Amino acid sequence: MANVTINDECVGCRTCAGICPEVFEMKDGVAVVIMDPIEDDFLEDVQDAVDSCGFGAIELTD
Repeated sequence: MANVTINDECVGCRTCAGICPEVFEMKDGVAVVIMDPIEDDFLEDVQDAVDSCGFGAIELTD
């Protein structure tokens, strides 16, 4: 299973939560991770969120 974190670069654009609401939600204006480690069923969507984040705020690790 992989792990995901949100770093300080998050500006609260909501893209990740829109792509994968099972893993990301918004809290106090920024994204937070609500599933860690990531279940295999959601890895593709999490990778899409990583790739779609224009701020480099999402980090996915093995």
